[in-house]
Amino acid sequence: MRVLFPRHPLSLAEPHKHSLTGFTLIELLVVIAIIGLIASMVFASLTSARIKARDARRAADMHTIQLALELYVSDYGHYPNTGGAWTSFDAPQFVANDIVNPNAADLAAALVKYLPTPPTDPKNLGTDSGYDYFSDGTNMCVIFWRTPENMLNFSQNLWDIAPFRCGAVGSNGQCTSGANAIFIGAGTGAVPGGC
Repeated sequence: MRVLFPRHPLSLAEPHKHSLTGFTLIELLVVIAIIGLIASMVFASLTSARIKARDARRAADMHTIQLALELYVSDYGHYPNTGGAWTSFDAPQFVANDIVNPNAADLAAALVKYLPTPPTDPKNLGTDSGYDYFSDGTNMCVIFWRTPENMLNFSQNLWDIAPFRCGAVGSNGQCTSGANAIFIGAGTGAVPGGC
């Protein structure tokens, strides 16, 4: 008997032989979900480590400011005077604060020997945060202003010539009268009043 139409090799009449070497859609989705979960855990760990690193740099910056101020006092017998007004150690704010506080330029000039490059906040939030300084020549305060990302990293005063006279109070740090200290001021309101 002669066949007019030869069978196609993949004809429906013959059972198919499937390859067992591929992945099903479910298996691929499970693997993607696991990779996503691991990636989110790694990202959370990196974010926490970055916050700790920035806060560690802030503490180191405060130590640098402390040394510069103490060297200034050693040479001149008093702290650099800002005329009883707040000014900033952050380089971009020296110019901005000259409008409000003409002594800001004097602070930069007074400390250039001890602090050639003023420290800036590692997150660089602009003129609304940083390291602020207040002095009437006798008393002074230096604060972090709106910068620490984890207040628990700064649960104690970083520097105070008479320990624990000046510290963080509530969400806004305040210097007590006559205190010479470096401490945290991390509120969301206005810069705290003078020492």
